Amino acid sequence: MRELTKNVDAHNGPAEDLTPDETSSPEPQLSPVLTPAEFRSVLDEIDRLGLTWTSDLPPTVVARDGTANGAFATEKFDEIEERYPTLPNELGYVIWYALTGTEPVPHSVGSEEDLQAKAAIVRETIITPAFQDDFLFRHMLKLPRFENVEWEVIVKTSESGVQRFPGNAYGLVSILLESNSPYGDENESFTFAVNASRLTRLITVLDEMRDALHRATNIGECLKRSIDAPD
Repeated sequence: MRELTKNVDAHNGPAEDLTPDETSSPEPQLSPVLTPAEFRSVLDEIDRLGLTWTSDLPPTVVARDGTANGAFATEKFDEIEERYPTLPNELGYVIWYALTGTEPVPHSVGSEEDLQAKAAIVRETIITPAFQDDFLFRHMLKLPRFENVEWEVIVKTSESGVQRFPGNAYGLVSILLESNSPYGDENESFTFAVNASRLTRLITVLDEMRDALHRATNIGECLKRSIDAPD
């Protein structure tokens, strides 16, 4: 059996990569696909272990509460991985279809009836509004995405050409960006300095942007309901 790769994410906790680390898109599988009953059963088993799925393609398993989870070391989890080695790829196809309407390659998830049944299952068990928002944001953009921020505060004690003790305080902020490239890790970061007054301005602008995003999200949901409504 292929060895699992464990990752630790600052936001989602430890993650189990159940799929070959080749590209960010699921590949067609030669193994038999799951029946809708098997599909629901294994998703329920993973949920009972306190685990959930990320919005990656293929999805990976993380602890639901974002902390270290002993479920990864259990015999039950190993049994699931042994029984359903192609589940993440198949799940990725189904989620992509459920959220975009684009049908997967033939035979990747079973018949058309199987696809519809599995799409209904993921809409019920996995696709929350937060999951949908993160999935579409992650996979529908051409730009690098905000991933994390790191900061530190400094008191300057000396400076070239300055005779007196400066003593001014300022912060360094590093913005970490996640690349959307499927061809490897091309993440990047940039760093800038900020003092207290400029930080206050920045927070004010970000608060305004957050409020605008909340309003835009509500508008988007209304538009989607209108478009999806039967004629």
